[in-house]
Amino acid sequence: MTEVTTNTHEPFKPAVDTVHKEAEPLRTVSDIIDYYKNRKS
Repeated sequence: MTEVTTNTHEPFKPAVDTVHKEAEPLRTVSDIIDYYKNRKS
């Protein structure tokens, strides 16, 4: 039973991870740009 539950949950976890991974770079890039803008000014 445990193997079945893990297999059924696996397809959902990667989807959630990809969404977070795709959203994080946008935040980090914007933060880095703001950081360098504030540093130069």
